[in-house]
Amino acid sequence: MNNLSNIDIDLKVDSEATEGSISEIEYPSEKDLNFNFEESKSGGGSRLPTMEEAKKAASIEINYVPKFIPMPSPFNLVQETLYYDPWKLLIATMFLNRTRGSQALPIMWKFLEEYPTPQKAVLADVHTLADLLRPLGLQNSRAERIIKFSYAYLLNSNFKTPKNLFGMGKYAEDSWKLFCEKDDNWMEEYGLEPEDKILQLYVNWRRHQYKISRVKEEERDLGLNSPNNIVKKYVSENENYLSLQELNKLDTLPTTDL
Repeated sequence: MNNLSNIDIDLKVDSEATEGSISEIEYPSEKDLNFNFEESKSGGGSRLPTMEEAKKAASIEINYVPKFIPMPSPFNLVQETLYYDPWKLLIATMFLNRTRGSQALPIMWKFLEEYPTPQKAVLADVHTLADLLRPLGLQNSRAERIIKFSYAYLLNSNFKTPKNLFGMGKYAEDSWKLFCEKDDNWMEEYGLEPEDKILQLYVNWRRHQYKISRVKEEERDLGLNSPNNIVKKYVSENENYLSLQELNKLDTLPTTDL
């Protein structure tokens, strides 16, 4: 259901943008994503893992079962596509750092074709990976971040929150909470208020859909959609065309949008 009546937005959408992207969006900055190369953070420090360390990490198996399937939204966020794999979803937040979706996502999909798992990514040659990322700029730093993050992810695969992993900040954590952790983190009582504008829109939209579903449940419980009420509604909306007596002669109720 793409009901956006309670959301006032004016976004310029790039028709050539890759799936899951909304162009002309200012994505989180490096400061927002909390990148810190000097600080050791849950397995990711200021240096790349050695080949021996990388191979050991790559031997770790991760079996993740999605907790839920997110409701499709009109925003077509890449997180909605990658919810089934937290590593891929968090990788996406790294690609969208200070880069428009129309630029970042085509390269991200190429990356995921070459390195579909953290085990593959942690063993990547940093120079080869940097060449793939060159169109985005800052390719050397991006390549190192991806390898360090993948290493930390494998060593801490049972993490309770991604904010303690290398290279992860609020945008990544909010994305994980919304699309990987629970199906109700968008509800007010959980206090999730993203700073990212697009995630804010998603949360507001999700809450609006919830309110709509609650109204329908209340109507059902009150019998507002019972056969008698449906007939009354139809007669009320079509009183200029059918009398109640004429309606009673019909074998079936004519189709109408309720």
